[in-house]
Amino acid sequence: MSLSLFFSLTTPFHHTSNATSSSEFTTSIFNVTSAIHQIRQVLPFHHQEEEETQFSSLSSSSSFKLKLYPIESLFTAHPQHKLDYRSLVLTRLKHDSTRVSRIRSKIQPEFLSGDVFTGITHGTNDYIVKIGVGRPPQFFYMIFDIETDVTWLQCQPCLHCYEQPDSIFDPSLSSSYTLISCETKRCNLLKNSSCSVDGYCKYKISYNDDSYTAGIFVNETISFESSGWVNRVSLGCGHLNKGAFVGSAGTFGLGRGPFSFLSRINVSSMSYCLVDRNWVYSSATLEFNSPSSSSYNNDNSFKAKLLKNPKMESLYYVGFTGVSVGSERITIPNSTFTIDPYGNGGMIVSTGTIITRLETQAYNAVRDAFVAKTQHLERAKALYPFDTCYSLTTKNTIELPMMGFEVNDGKMWLLPKESYLYAVDNNGTFCFAFGPSEGPFSILGSFQQYGTRVTFDLTNSIISLHTLYCS
Repeated sequence: MSLSLFFSLTTPFHHTSNATSSSEFTTSIFNVTSAIHQIRQVLPFHHQEEEETQFSSLSSSSSFKLKLYPIESLFTAHPQHKLDYRSLVLTRLKHDSTRVSRIRSKIQPEFLSGDVFTGITHGTNDYIVKIGVGRPPQFFYMIFDIETDVTWLQCQPCLHCYEQPDSIFDPSLSSSYTLISCETKRCNLLKNSSCSVDGYCKYKISYNDDSYTAGIFVNETISFESSGWVNRVSLGCGHLNKGAFVGSAGTFGLGRGPFSFLSRINVSSMSYCLVDRNWVYSSATLEFNSPSSSSYNNDNSFKAKLLKNPKMESLYYVGFTGVSVGSERITIPNSTFTIDPYGNGGMIVSTGTIITRLETQAYNAVRDAFVAKTQHLERAKALYPFDTCYSLTTKNTIELPMMGFEVNDGKMWLLPKESYLYAVDNNGTFCFAFGPSEGPFSILGSFQQYGTRVTFDLTNSIISLHTLYCS
């Protein structure tokens, strides 16, 4: 039986208004007591049922909106696997390191590292979206993934499958299920494709942590709650699956490559707004063909170039030009935000990695500047991947240096003050919410994106950041 979820947004996000230079805003006040109180409300998780909806066909000009949920919402079906907050953090951090390793293996194929986590007892750091597969639709919760192209889900007959709360997709119940011949151009373009004994396209996707999915590549109808449906979407029907997918039915691929769902519907833009994953009572939103940036409050809107890595076509890169801590513009290598001919450098936008990672040299400079401006705070023991932590048990509020990324001609996107420190327990231990990537790339993590509508203008190659716009 499918899970059904509905949450209302409960936590507003504060963001200082637009600044033309980093010197106009240098410090902010962080409410420690409020943060600890909110953390102590995290568990247990609950959900509510949604109403049934009707469907209509979607076109490339259609504008439609979906709900995104923190993946911990899936734990509601397995109360025996609920975790205390400290254990939840440790699990998240393990998966954060695994996700960084996956990204690194894409950029450096010779790099292999990481442990595989299986079963629903281990959370990932993703968001999920509810989609229907087939006609009539069978509904599933799929991982929302902007770092991969291919959409896939577990299918019957399931020769080897991980645990998922939804029933597994049954192709025999769908009138729109169509096999793809291995002689087609689409099959030949698919990486690691092969041909079955009866001439149909087979796929396999392997990850560096020993996770994988393999099966038949097919065309199917995809539908989205009340938003409509799309025919002949190519996706993987996985009969052999293993890995850290935490009970979701599979992955909904929204990368920039030719097999992405975005290529099938040929939309002009995609945007999302992420809520804090601790608040599983809340839903985030995912939009296609959303309004232009002129529809938002310009005082809280920032634009940067949307860069593309020719070696990693599926990934989205944001064209930041600098970073500031307090009134100080940090000196960092040019490679931090630019992509060289070999595919190294640049900042990847990620929804599955929590903590923002910077190339090691850049991270060290940013961290040292933050530490220099927080000498008044008591330090705590480090917790990997964090190397800078604080004990704030006795504090009600603290003063922190404002942090921001330069987006255009000195204009700064000032990060919400809630995104500077990450709580690692519910007793007042917080860590600097950035880390080294330990590779030739940087990652803009989801924690720094909370409460900001991120819009990819795919036609004009622009990424827009709209703060205080999460409706």
